[in-house]
Amino acid sequence: MSIYIEPTVRLINYFISNGHNVSFITARSGENGEALATFLSEGLGFPIKKNIDLFFAPSEEINGKNHTTKHRIMERLNLDLFYGDGDSDIIAALKAGVHPVRIVRNDSSISQYGPNYFGNTLNGRTKNNPYNREDLNTFYSGSVGMFGESIYPIIWKGPNQE
Repeated sequence: MSIYIEPTVRLINYFISNGHNVSFITARSGENGEALATFLSEGLGFPIKKNIDLFFAPSEEINGKNHTTKHRIMERLNLDLFYGDGDSDIIAALKAGVHPVRIVRNDSSISQYGPNYFGNTLNGRTKNNPYNREDLNTFYSGSVGMFGESIYPIIWKGPNQE
């Protein structure tokens, strides 16, 4: 399921209207890539084509753990910036030598997507969750994340609540 996050749509439109190339890289497998390209095209108002500006980089398993492969596409595209809402996005950008910008997730997204390297900050600090919500807010208030990434504070109340 995909939904448009209005502040992100405005950000994308800002870049497009100022002459920048915009690419989309997702960890999805790509089997429904044409449907996602159509969905994005309709919602953003400009054509998105699979393997042209929409790329699929499913995680790969190494020693029993899943790891991002987005950095390979970032390197191939010679990107300058990469916006992502997950810690694996930030790590992929750093690995590719691209400046990472963290999109701050809505609380419901933190619950839906569960833990990543920050951990599920809604559940407090545990062995698998090294940071609690207060720690995460410290990063956000400084506009710099734990990996040195810039933080872009998108405030989104959810669908139909803008």
